[in-house]
Amino acid sequence: MLAQMGMLKSAYYSSWFLTHTLTNLIQSLLLIGFGNLFGFDVFVKTDFSVLFCMFFLPTMFFTALAFLIVSLVKNAISASNVCLVVFVIGFVGAGTTSSAIFQNNNKSVELWRWLLTWLPISNAPLTLYIIMNQAIQGASDGKPGYFWIDRVRNIIPPGINEDGSPSKAFWSVDMTIMHGMLFIFTCIWLSIYIDMVMPNAYGKGRPFYFCLNCLFRQKDEGKNYSVKKMREKINVDNDDADVQAEALRVKNGETNGRNIAVEVVGLVKTFHGGDLRAVDGISYGIDDNSLFVLLGHNGAGKTTTINMLVGNMDISGGDALIRGMSAATDMDLINRQMGVCPQHDVLWDELTGYEHLYLFSTMRGMTGKERDDEVALRLKEVNLTAAANISSGAYSGGMKRRLSIACALVGNPKVLYLDEPTTG
Repeated sequence: MLAQMGMLKSAYYSSWFLTHTLTNLIQSLLLIGFGNLFGFDVFVKTDFSVLFCMFFLPTMFFTALAFLIVSLVKNAISASNVCLVVFVIGFVGAGTTSSAIFQNNNKSVELWRWLLTWLPISNAPLTLYIIMNQAIQGASDGKPGYFWIDRVRNIIPPGINEDGSPSKAFWSVDMTIMHGMLFIFTCIWLSIYIDMVMPNAYGKGRPFYFCLNCLFRQKDEGKNYSVKKMREKINVDNDDADVQAEALRVKNGETNGRNIAVEVVGLVKTFHGGDLRAVDGISYGIDDNSLFVLLGHNGAGKTTTINMLVGNMDISGGDALIRGMSAATDMDLINRQMGVCPQHDVLWDELTGYEHLYLFSTMRGMTGKERDDEVALRLKEVNLTAAANISSGAYSGGMKRRLSIACALVGNPKVLYLDEPTTG
């Protein structure tokens, strides 16, 4: 819904990452502050930079891992359960693993040190245990403490190889930190990539090679040629004379003096490998500054058509030109001038009607008085002024429907889709 209001993916991911980073930062500083307040040796004698890495980095690793998990598990409750299991397993085994792997100078465990500091389930707890163990050792038995410069020292105890030569096994806190930083970058990048290629609730997803599309992007003349081929395939054989005439006009690429804002060119949607044809090559134009209504019985394909036009579903065949932009390839641009009221309300129960419209007005680039006036206008238009500061979760079905319409109207979009807006 936010994307259909023009919000960029980069803004969405950045907002989540910054929110979690701030939360992690506050928690880490509180832990360090209270540790010093109560005078615990490990906090008093250890450099702040080491303590900061000890608490802040593992929380960031878990944030990055959570991003990755929710890109794979789309159900919120299931994702929370998976995260909890990973968290528990990671910390239950980290203490024993840390001692067995990082206090062992045997060459055979060298590969395991690299593997476990990269493995998602063990990366964060191992980082915490490794740094904490070094800090505790540095502060115990009257020792002066653990300092930032100590991070580059070998933490593996000296030993003798089987051939009698000194063991050269090496691992440091610095290496642990570097592995963790790379882990954060890798997890975040993978989560964004997977989120883009995994099918959404409507089955739409990008191809795994979408990153390379910019190298092979069609020129305008190539796109025009593609639309021309689609026009040629339009079937004008229909019992209704007016439908035949409109399909023929679209097939020939004519305007007949009309100012056409939206043109549907042989739009097709199939399911079950093509066995079910839900939308069967429809073709028509919608004039600018006009109201166009889709009528049909249940299952006729009205909502399916709208879902293709607003970018929720992949288009199986044909295309739709929204002010010259393709619904198949240019949805990011179309979103910036499109409003959508979906068939089923997409609202946040915790937010008030005012807050919904404030959010969407901000998405449209409005600020200050312009935004305040827009929110007041939309609330008045749908008769929700008196309920503006009530949480939408307490709204009746009809009130929620009116709020959905108001959200779609925000910013005077160039094209507006209302799917059964008067239901309830």
